[in-house]
Amino acid sequence: MKTYAIVLSLLFLFTGLSACQPDSGCFTQVNDSGFGDDRNHYAWSMAAFNDHLYVGTMNLDLWGWFNGLGQADGICSGEGIIDPITEGTEVWRYDGSTWEQVVDNGFKGDFHNFGTRNLHVYEGMLYAGTVNYLDGCELWRTADGTSWEPVMQGGFCKSSTGSVRGMATYDGLLYVGVENLLNGGEIYTWDGEVWTLIADGGIDNPWNISVAELVPWRDHLWAFTWNPFGFEVYTYDGASFEPVCGFGAPQPAGFGQITNLGAMGVSVYNDRLY
Repeated sequence: MKTYAIVLSLLFLFTGLSACQPDSGCFTQVNDSGFGDDRNHYAWSMAAFNDHLYVGTMNLDLWGWFNGLGQADGICSGEGIIDPITEGTEVWRYDGSTWEQVVDNGFKGDFHNFGTRNLHVYEGMLYAGTVNYLDGCELWRTADGTSWEPVMQGGFCKSSTGSVRGMATYDGLLYVGVENLLNGGEIYTWDGEVWTLIADGGIDNPWNISVAELVPWRDHLWAFTWNPFGFEVYTYDGASFEPVCGFGAPQPAGFGQITNLGAMGVSVYNDRLY
């Protein structure tokens, strides 16, 4: 019965895909695969800025990295952290006809920035948040799309803060949600000059290891977490956080299914939150 179910599922999958093949006119590939680098496995972030589409990549030798997890063949750091095999994240931009690379080698040669996890426009500048599990995540910004400067490095002074996740503009400030595998996700605000920590320890649950999404809606900022026991959702009014989905909240964690570990894509459409 299990084999039958798997085969049936695959048939449905391929039947669905057959309606939209690359040569059918449904979708058209507009870049070279991996932008010419087979380590660019993932288009991890996108944003429109100054008449271009910007794309940030995850650059990682996945097979080599997983092999290293098992063999410890010299890619482990002195602290026992697996050092990713990477050339560093890349950022490309597209004007509708031509691609141009605007970031290589993980921003100024730091290969440990192996992913650009989020791109967000704030106050006329494009901000890029990285994944860096060795030194801590970083945030960079550009006004012209090609010249970049760092506005935060070292994971907000904690190497355990390894990844920028959610980013949003709310009440005139840039809000940044980050992943902290040791102590729980955190949220910072930025006014263009100063960073302020407004939530740590997973907001109120250290199992919320990441603040995965931040979305303004109906006068509140909505924060969505990543949690191995089911994601949680909080609203923020500029002063305090209120749980709306999670343990002890009106809605159960993961909307009642603990295998819903994270809310990884959230949008507002016709004044409804999806």
